[in-house]
Parts: sequence; structure tokens; C-alpha cells
Amino acid sequence: MFNRPLETIKPLDNKPVIISEFGGIALNNKDSDAWGYNSDAKDEKDYKDKIEKQINSILSLDYLCGYCYTQLTDVMQEVNGLLKIDRTPKLPIKEYTKIFSKNSIKYQR
Repeated sequence: MFNRPLETIKPLDNKPVIISEFGGIALNNKDSDAWGYNSDAKDEKDYKDKIEKQINSILSLDYLCGYCYTQLTDVMQEVNGLLKIDRTPKLPIKEYTKIFSKNSIKYQR
């Protein structure tokens, strides 16, 4: 299932599907060799837009029953966390709350 568009993944026999890891958005860090899994967000607005786009895509799937965004914090060379390595948020907490409080999982057994 890796690296396939979400719309090509079909559920099996109405069994629940959980996306157990997604995210990987790095906020541009020009002074470091650190990296993320996707193209770096150039600023906070771009970072927020990229996260929202991922969340909205996932919530549009009618067979999804859960997800896990990764990762919570930056670590050494990976800077794709929601928080910096010192645990300060990259966006205001209220912005994260708006993004991650959307409750439109459509899965029904």
C-alpha cells in the first residue's frame, strides 16, 4: 500500500481500515541537514495548508475508521514533527486543535 494514491486502496469485505502512519511534513529549516518525508513547507502558512490537505484527504475516505499522524515531535535529523525538538509547537495549539478536531470519519459497519 505504500506510495499509492489513497483512492486506489480498497477495503476488504467491509473490514475497518486504519491509516497507522502519515504526515512527514517538515517546516523549512535552511540551517540544518535535517529533513522530512515530503517537500518542506516554506513557512507556517504553507505548513498548516499541507497538514490540512492531508487530514482532509484522509477524512474523505468512507471506509476509514481511524488514523495516526506522525510524528509528534522533531527528533535529531527528522524535523517533520508537530512540535520542535524542544517541544515548542510549530503552529499555535489552537490551529492544531482546529485541524485535528474535525470529526468526519464516515466508516460504519
